[in-house]
Amino acid sequence: RNLRWVARADDVDALGLDFSVAVPRTCPFGGADTTAEAGERNALGYRVAEGNVVVRDLVENGASIDVTNENKRDYCRRLWKHHVVEAGADALWHLARGVYAVLPPDALSVFDAHELELLLCGARRVDVDDWLAHTEYSGEYRRRGAQHPVIKWWWRALRTLSDADRSKLLQFCTGSARVPCHGFKALQRNDGRFQRFCIQSLPRNELRFPKAHTCFNRIDLPLYSSYAELEAGLKVVLAMEATGFTMD
Repeated sequence: RNLRWVARADDVDALGLDFSVAVPRTCPFGGADTTAEAGERNALGYRVAEGNVVVRDLVENGASIDVTNENKRDYCRRLWKHHVVEAGADALWHLARGVYAVLPPDALSVFDAHELELLLCGARRVDVDDWLAHTEYSGEYRRRGAQHPVIKWWWRALRTLSDADRSKLLQFCTGSARVPCHGFKALQRNDGRFQRFCIQSLPRNELRFPKAHTCFNRIDLPLYSSYAELEAGLKVVLAMEATGFTMD
């Protein structure tokens, strides 16, 4: 946000900026070298200044180059690169080494950042039609399936929810707020086997609220007598922000 402001400012000369960045000497990204004297450079190339500060030039002799309206965009680009890439290069190297120990670089190179996020984390949007198409029914709901009045109310209620509340409900039912990259047909149970989402009937006198079994992607849905009653039960579940873990 600060860099965006600098890039858009009409007069940056008055800010007194130069092509260097100062960080506390004890900051992990500053090298934490307490033995170097003022004017010397520590192991990471930071110049030790007076007091508890180290300075890194963004360009050669950057501390003597003022930031002006003419070079402010170059300054913003270099400072962004410093904070995002260079300052944490050592930590980033160790992180990459750990990732590559599990997933070889050749296997990851075929994906861009968005594709890798989708593969690892799943889709953000919960598609109700896809959810409905890959749902099984059990108990009293088995015979009539999606045509059972309570099941119709269930899908009707889901379509009225916001994206955020759908994700909450999905997490309550399955333990994950995101859908697998291949959709609901790729839902897995706790042992890694594919397991479709299942709605199991529950006697209304036994429990008034839905009960989830996240290990098996199953929700026990009471045999409600009205849409309003089902909707009230879902609101309680969403307000509790429960994960739905139970033991079978």
